[in-house]
Amino acid sequence: MPFHPSPSEREQMVAVAAYFLAEQRGFAPGGEAADWRAAERQIDAMLAAMRDRGIGREAFRNALLRGESGIAEVRRFDTSAFTTHVGALVVGYEEDNRDPTVLCHEFGILAARDALEHANLELEDVASTRVAMTVGASLFGDHDTHDLALGLAKELGIRGPAMTISTACTSSTQAVGFGADLIREGFADIVLAGGIDALTPALFAGFHALGVLSRDPCTPFAEQLGTTLGEGAGFLVLERAGLRSARGYARLHGYGLSGDAYHETSPEPRGRGVAAAIRGALEDAGARESDIGYFNAHGTGTAANDTAEWCAVQSVFGSDVARSLPLSSSKGHLGHAQSAAGVLEVITTLECMKAG
Repeated sequence: MPFHPSPSEREQMVAVAAYFLAEQRGFAPGGEAADWRAAERQIDAMLAAMRDRGIGREAFRNALLRGESGIAEVRRFDTSAFTTHVGALVVGYEEDNRDPTVLCHEFGILAARDALEHANLELEDVASTRVAMTVGASLFGDHDTHDLALGLAKELGIRGPAMTISTACTSSTQAVGFGADLIREGFADIVLAGGIDALTPALFAGFHALGVLSRDPCTPFAEQLGTTLGEGAGFLVLERAGLRSARGYARLHGYGLSGDAYHETSPEPRGRGVAAAIRGALEDAGARESDIGYFNAHGTGTAANDTAEWCAVQSVFGSDVARSLPLSSSKGHLGHAQSAAGVLEVITTLECMKAG
């Protein structure tokens, strides 16, 4: 039976798609629980992040609120052959040129442990087979991404499902949505969901060859066109509501997916695939367009992405509402962290909502 939330319940909604949607007024940690179609579909989300301006959620949050940028000159590898030399690398790892699988594992463990600590969750206190892990990762080049999720789960003591989702920029957002599905369908009670990626010479060269890198730090939805690459890891602890007495940080109500199969690297120019994901998230959450008070965009800074995304926003919300709807992207501060980009945008949105 379709779920039609009351106005007060709608104000607590957080909808996740390949493009994150949020109702700014509705972020009320510890507030009354809103029904989500059935009690077992309610999920308490707690978060952590490890990104450019320090390791851990607190360092990440403080840098965001200070408006600090993690974009600087790339020192991990030689960029002299390229027309741009900037990127966003994790603090302490700017010159670390180890294999990207090693870096990603290390990033992932640090971020996952930070998430568990923030959730006040000791895995030894829960049935390990009821804990799952979903990881968004692409690892540009010849790397086995599935081993990454398995290795993280083994080190953390997770014995439930462990899987890698590799769908480029949407990998980690899809990992969060799939983690919610595992709880919905009864395959897990707790899911550690997020994404990881590392900036490599091959990745940098590939994007440079496409002609989509900006000479200066990227400015999404502005006249300067081009993106800035980054890296990092972020995880959310998704938990079935009522499982523990811990107070949830936010509530996940729905997500949407789409695939327009238009081109290997470019979205459909009119944003049809993006619009389908947004509508899917709204439908899954039982929300209406008018419930949305802020739109967190993918916003890479490239002409193809920003144009398609803006067309999609206009298509879903209407031109008049779209022009007044608060919309932004954090990539001008974080860079484009590829597979980790989505979950870092989610974390950024939640932290900024909490700060008001």
